Amino acid sequence: MLISLFVGFIMSVFGFDAADLVRGAVEAVRDMLRDGGAVFRQLGSYVLTGAAIVLPVWLILRLMRRH
Repeated sequence: MLISLFVGFIMSVFGFDAADLVRGAVEAVRDMLRDGGAVFRQLGSYVLTGAAIVLPVWLILRLMRRH
């Protein structure tokens, strides 16, 4: 209880309150989800670009080994 009182006092000295903390956490999660979608789209683009090179090379090498 004393730690909560101390932390609450320090937060009020610096102008923070519980609503600011919750609001900031919600905004951080929203930003992560929004930016996370862009990250996954970029990763998907990298995978497709790599596959466009790797798959034909793999197929050619596999066909050459059979003959």
